[in-house]
Amino acid sequence: ACHSGMKVDKRRRRAGRRSIVDGNPTERALSASRLAEMGFCERWVVLEQRHGRPRSRPLQVARERGLVCHARFERQARLAMGVGRVPPPGPKGRCFVATLAFGEGWQTQTLRHFRDAVLRRRGWGRSIVYHYYRAGPRICAVLEASPALLGCMRWLLGQAAWLWRWWSREAGRPVVARVDRVYRKPSGILVLVELKTRASPVVTRSDVIQLSAQRMAMEDELHATVADEAYVLIPRGHRGTSLIPLPVNLMAREEVEDLMRRREALQRGLVEPRWPASQRTCRACGFRDRCGLAP
Repeated sequence: ACHSGMKVDKRRRRAGRRSIVDGNPTERALSASRLAEMGFCERWVVLEQRHGRPRSRPLQVARERGLVCHARFERQARLAMGVGRVPPPGPKGRCFVATLAFGEGWQTQTLRHFRDAVLRRRGWGRSIVYHYYRAGPRICAVLEASPALLGCMRWLLGQAAWLWRWWSREAGRPVVARVDRVYRKPSGILVLVELKTRASPVVTRSDVIQLSAQRMAMEDELHATVADEAYVLIPRGHRGTSLIPLPVNLMAREEVEDLMRRREALQRGLVEPRWPASQRTCRACGFRDRCGLAP
């Protein structure tokens, strides 16, 4: 019995190594926004891993609107603190060269995780990210004009993504987060605030998951105390000049970790994904054509 068990373990290890080579390993540096997709739809999580993030006009419009609102939100905070000029919102969160080389494939996602888990946590790394965002469009223009150079860059970035995926697989699974705003109480406790650009002033399960994962990331990185209650801000009206604050009771760390393990099991095909709670989610989903059994 012990001998057969060893064979099973070896087969599993070989399967794990094959999944890394094939580009389908489970992500190791998990962002709070990625984990929040579990509150949207588990089938989305599986399909996005297989096919990449869908590109549709409504999703693009919503993303651009969100970038503009978040830039205004950040500008207001910086001006209130006297920080001064805020960089334009265009390149926020994008990986220009990786997207040009791989689209929204696993390599692009892995390099984004490296950016969030390593570069953005260090001063020199943030400087690299800042200068990369400034030079990224010009680099892409050069690569588009030279297919041979683009092929070399694709090979180099693919090797870098594979190495980071392999290393982070051995190093654990940190949670990384980019928070919109944090307030410090007189007691020193931090309160998280997240801006959401949606029509109705409601708190969704994705909001709860994202803010809970943000708290976990901040506690691990800063060793600070983060309040159990956070806030979601919803712009009021078309212009969104005023904001509606909605309180959010955060999940315990154990619940977040359980959700992370379930996400990993979904991506490995060990459990069946659940359907979303509302059929409205399916009607607006970018994967509706691929998810053939959608109601």
